[in-house]
Amino acid sequence: MKDMKEAHALGPDRVRAEELLARYAGLTEGERAELVMLFRKKLSAMDVAMIASADDLAPGYRQLKADHLERVTPRDFVNVALMVVALAGPVLAIAYWYS
Repeated sequence: MKDMKEAHALGPDRVRAEELLARYAGLTEGERAELVMLFRKKLSAMDVAMIASADDLAPGYRQLKADHLERVTPRDFVNVALMVVALAGPVLAIAYWYS
């Protein structure tokens, strides 16, 4: 941060994410989990874009993204299955009704 005035303008979640990301390689497991939670749940798209475009934070962000944010999780598969059922169910019901 350039000064405290700028830090207060950013918001506490973004400031915390930048602090953690600056020392990404040396984070504890708890800090890493906090950082992932910040990126998945709390930071806005603008915050993420600003962090990703910062030259000093970009390497840590790319590593975090590769390690944790771009992985396909079992929850993602469940979401896809629910979407398929939600979209295919009515189509199959209509086809059955008119057959």
